[in-house]
Amino acid sequence: MSIITRIFASVALALALGGCAADSAQDHLQSAREHLAAGDERAAILELKNALQKDQNLGEARWLLGSTYLAAGDAAAAAKELQRALWLDWDRNEVVPAYASALVAAGDHAEAIKLPEEGLTDAAMAKLYAQKALARLALGENSDARELIDTALAIEPGNSTALLARAQLQLNLGELESAAASLNTLIERAPDNPAAWFAMGELRGMRRDVDAAAEAYDKVLELDPGNLQALRKRTMLALDQGDVQTARQGARQLLRAEPKDPGANLVMGVVELQNQRYAEAIKHLNRADPIMEQYPLLAFFLGSAHLAQGNLEQADSYASRFYAIAPGSVRGRKLLASVRLQQENYPAVDDLLRPVIEQQPEDVGALKLMANGLIHQGQTEEGITLLARVAQLEPDSAEAQIGLGAGLLLGGKAGDAELHIETALELQPEYRQADLLLVLSHVQRANYEAALEKAGEFAQRNPDDTTSQNLIAWIHARSGDMEAAEQAYRQALQIDPGDPGANHSLAQLALQEGDLDAAAAHYETILRHHPDNLPAQLQLALVDARRGDDAAVVARLEAAREDHPAALEPRLLLGRHYLSQGRPDKVSTAFVGLSEAQRQDPAVLQLTALAQLGERDHSQALFTLEQLTASEPDSAPYHYLTAMAAAGSGDIPKAERELDRALELNPDHKGARLARAKLMLRLGRHEAFREELDVLKEELPDNVDVMLMQAAAATQAEDPRAGVAFARRAFETSPMTGTVLALGGYHREAGDLPAARTLYRDWLEKIPTDIAVRLKLAEDLMVAGEEATGAYRQTLQREPDNVVALNNLAWLLREKAPDEALEYARRAGELAPDNASTLDTLAVVEYLNGNLEQARRSIRRALESDPDHPSLLYHKAMIANAAGATDEARDTLRKLLQAEKNFPEEAEAEALLAALGD
Repeated sequence: MSIITRIFASVALALALGGCAADSAQDHLQSAREHLAAGDERAAILELKNALQKDQNLGEARWLLGSTYLAAGDAAAAAKELQRALWLDWDRNEVVPAYASALVAAGDHAEAIKLPEEGLTDAAMAKLYAQKALARLALGENSDARELIDTALAIEPGNSTALLARAQLQLNLGELESAAASLNTLIERAPDNPAAWFAMGELRGMRRDVDAAAEAYDKVLELDPGNLQALRKRTMLALDQGDVQTARQGARQLLRAEPKDPGANLVMGVVELQNQRYAEAIKHLNRADPIMEQYPLLAFFLGSAHLAQGNLEQADSYASRFYAIAPGSVRGRKLLASVRLQQENYPAVDDLLRPVIEQQPEDVGALKLMANGLIHQGQTEEGITLLARVAQLEPDSAEAQIGLGAGLLLGGKAGDAELHIETALELQPEYRQADLLLVLSHVQRANYEAALEKAGEFAQRNPDDTTSQNLIAWIHARSGDMEAAEQAYRQALQIDPGDPGANHSLAQLALQEGDLDAAAAHYETILRHHPDNLPAQLQLALVDARRGDDAAVVARLEAAREDHPAALEPRLLLGRHYLSQGRPDKVSTAFVGLSEAQRQDPAVLQLTALAQLGERDHSQALFTLEQLTASEPDSAPYHYLTAMAAAGSGDIPKAERELDRALELNPDHKGARLARAKLMLRLGRHEAFREELDVLKEELPDNVDVMLMQAAAATQAEDPRAGVAFARRAFETSPMTGTVLALGGYHREAGDLPAARTLYRDWLEKIPTDIAVRLKLAEDLMVAGEEATGAYRQTLQREPDNVVALNNLAWLLREKAPDEALEYARRAGELAPDNASTLDTLAVVEYLNGNLEQARRSIRRALESDPDHPSLLYHKAMIANAAGATDEARDTLRKLLQAEKNFPEEAEAEALLAALGD
């Protein structure tokens, strides 16, 4: 095509477009009207959008588009278009009631109530009042809603929306008979009104008529297939009815529309739980967390799923939560008892299940759990009696026979156990657990030869099963033949190279020999065959930790967290790793994405509290520990941690109470005993301090803290030489920053300042990076009037933003090198903008550099933090005088000196006041 042809074609096209533009919007609008008349809403919406692209100010197009969206259930889009139609002055009698309906459907009730009523016809007014009534009901404003309903029905007695609102009001007030009459009347008049049928479903649900409620919601979905609210209600009812197929279908439909829908995720979680797909169940159930309060069974389902997955901490958290909500629930008690059994808290199993068995003596599940708990407590006879009852209740059950056999084994009656185990094998020859228990019965009697014979028979029947080789290896290990055990584990790997059990056992043997590479290789093998194997991922992280490879530990645990987002173990290990590395600020990142229920898990709360203590966020730690202690009020460690938080926040009485409670619960809690002794020392309660110290000297004679407390006691007894001796012993036992500073302090107490400085210098020759000791040396030199600038400069070489070094160096250089001092002072002020000391130094250095306005600003800010500090007030007067504010300086000095407070610059203050003419 030539250039001239191209230009001609473009011009022709432009002319053609220009010629039809005036009519195009109307053409699209007319086409939309025709599509709506034919019932083709999708085509109508497309034509209306085309019309509005041509002319955005077509009020009718906005009205029709909004109305169509409203009919299709897209309330938010409808409200947007109807509001624009209102702005374009389309008929208010049409738009205002429809706009109100869209706002109510979108949940914007306050805006619906605000809509003006002026200029509307009676019919439009009745519709608007009815919608406003629905908005008031949604906000819980029943009395205001009643008035609007009465007004709407007075104008238009048959207004269906007002009748619906009246029925909803009656439901809200619990007037179920009146609500039923209203709804029946409404449905008679408008049998195809989905909102009326939905309210009928609500009414029947309140009457606990589940089948009738389901019928009502089915009617809603027949009339309005896209009604997600009705679908959600119907799906939850199906779950309650045990209609798994209907529940699954409804949940899938809801999840396609809204993947994060809590109700749908709850249903899918329960379905997956029934199908024993526990990881998927946990994923869906976690997404249902927002409806935990309305549907407390969610906690039961989550506890069951986590228990099945072996996530004991999470199972405990959810099972305990459900038990607290529904202590009378039999299945709740059985779930929590299962958790307590695995936690080896056998008395708790007894407490939970004895009432159940008294009321339901044939509950087989409760009998089995109770029996296990009793046997582990040593109440063997009663436990075996319960298992025998289970066997009587289920005489043809191999599992019942196995249970009794296992009980007898636990009770030390291996011979009697064999009879029931053999019976189980007769009932079910392929029952693997029976084979395993039979082997166990021989091992229990140290008859390893017989055990190996039975394990060999099991291996012959299952030649391709690694379980048999793992069993043989376990028998060899119990007999002490580790070489044969290792050979059997390797035989298992010949059957299945990725077998987790054999690889784990071989890895542990390698770790015992210190062969980290071999151990890691076994866990890597597991992951090659089972990429999401969480235990292998965690064990590799532990191997990395033993290697000291912190980056690898974090990377490994982060990957495990991504692969298993619902599992707490990788998050807890990550948090503990951060704490061990002195990074408490990173612990919270390990718990990002946890549900609220998981955040209440005791292990999570404990780590969170430890991190908060590490960051010195004592008030937040107290809040966390209150939640933790509420979950286990008789935990001595939790009370101890609470005491640490209370002490850090300055609540000494609470700290003392918590320490006393910790020691009451566990008199041998060494941390609490040490902390209480330190607290008594701090409070000056010498007799109580010495009593605690006497106990600690007996129990922890080699503890560094105890040695330092002995040094403090010696100083109290005015024996500074003994104080130095105890502190030196602490330093020699554990040479570190704290003991260096403590020994230096006791040297000063004894008046031996040169010994303290020598100690610090010797330490810094070995550990030149120890900033705390270097600062202490500089401070001692500065107080003694000796040259300290070198020590502060060395500090800044290693830590350029150390505020103490910057501030003190600025002060030392303020007169002999004011320019350099100003650089340091300003940097300190930037790093600690609210610190009175740094602001005071900055003010004085600015003053000495002639920057009086900056000096006045800094000293004012310093006094905001400490308004009565004498040195700050003197510096304020000094700066004010230099700036020509003589009266201000004189008034400040008079008040300062009249207060009769001793301060270093007192003589200078008196001289300045005299010079100003008092």
